[in-house]
Amino acid sequence: MGDINPIPLTFRVLAGVALTVLLAPVLLVVLAGLNSGDYLTFPPEGLSLRWIKSFLTSPTFMPAFLFSFGLATAVTLISTLLGTMA
Repeated sequence: MGDINPIPLTFRVLAGVALTVLLAPVLLVVLAGLNSGDYLTFPPEGLSLRWIKSFLTSPTFMPAFLFSFGLATAVTLISTLLGTMA
């Protein structure tokens, strides 16, 4: 018999488009962080870890990042616990 996929082609195409729309900005931010120039330019002037080092050593951004990461971890654990109990 035939190999019938239960998920319609239209749904799979729309899901692929939605995934692309959601992941494209993430890719652009990562590429912008690897830019070696002083300003955001496209295409990047070169590759460098300068901005990532600046972020990781920043007294302003690092505590905010760690707080957000800790909060996200706590919410994930609580949601998983409550979701599995349901």
